[in-house]
Amino acid sequence: MKKIILLIVLICTIQHLQSQQAYLGITSNTLHPQKAEKLSLPPFGVYITSVVPNTSAEKAGLQPFDYIYQIGDEKIDKDNDLHDALNAFEPNDQTSIYYIRNQQKTVSNLTFGNRKNQNNYRKKSTEDPFLGVHDTHDDAMKGVDGVKVNIGEGSTADLIGMKNGDVVTFIDDYPILDWHDLRAGINNRNVGDPIEVTVFRNENFQTFVGRIKSEAGHSELDKQIDLEYMEVKVLPMPEEEMETAEQLNIIEEEEMEMEEMNPLDISVFPNPNIGQFTLEAEISDESPLFYQLFDSQGKQVISETIPPSATRISKNFDLGNNPAGVYYLKVIQNDQIMTRKIIIARS
Repeated sequence: MKKIILLIVLICTIQHLQSQQAYLGITSNTLHPQKAEKLSLPPFGVYITSVVPNTSAEKAGLQPFDYIYQIGDEKIDKDNDLHDALNAFEPNDQTSIYYIRNQQKTVSNLTFGNRKNQNNYRKKSTEDPFLGVHDTHDDAMKGVDGVKVNIGEGSTADLIGMKNGDVVTFIDDYPILDWHDLRAGINNRNVGDPIEVTVFRNENFQTFVGRIKSEAGHSELDKQIDLEYMEVKVLPMPEEEMETAEQLNIIEEEEMEMEEMNPLDISVFPNPNIGQFTLEAEISDESPLFYQLFDSQGKQVISETIPPSATRISKNFDLGNNPAGVYYLKVIQNDQIMTRKIIIARS
């Protein structure tokens, strides 16, 4: 009986102490000095890996990958960690929080909450974003910072075109140096949000884009995403198609006389996709090239000049908000032209 009473007293004491503690609402890591140096960050700060919904941190606009180095007058250093800094405040205290985001120093105002009154909301499995990668237990490529992964079949990673052995180097614009970064990059979104993953593969960096699925297969959100999947076909344009393109002012009269540029190969991946795909082509010249994409009515969808690069070009397209149907691609380099018909069919 005494043990039960002592346990109740202990619980009540912990709850009372929690009610007196300033609550920020983040999970974070203290960076190793070598990692901080690689990221050009000062030592001893804390790297946010996730933000708890409806907390002081979320209301102040904090995000994963923000790097906190000071709260109010409390600087975070080797003698004063995040816990020490928070102990200087109580619930409802108002102060400023100083952090670095994308190499820029930023400050936000916040009002501390109370851990006791925090609603510990947990996402359902159908709401939990899931890339679908796991550790290879191999080191990343020498000289390349990143995380080497294997891919789960049918996962988001699989569907957007990632492969076993890829080294993940960036998620969106954030560098990925370890699994803490990788988890932060995945958890920093909702199911159905876009995700952009850059990997190192075969001595090259490649970027894959798509919408992230949930960990629980066949959820209602997944079904909504799956309905948006498209298949892309890239076909040569026969003479009658060229005449149609000329009538729609897609191809100018003088362009009809240009020499045809024949790439060694053209590939599209992933395929099928959700309207976000990468088109790669092997060309024989490193000169700048100009390309345009038109819809079937001759309306220009994309127009861009690609500066001089290697003879293998890689371009990301996002046509997820465009209707399925026929599109026309025109590429001009020097005095040569390449035309292709792109057929996008929804599954």
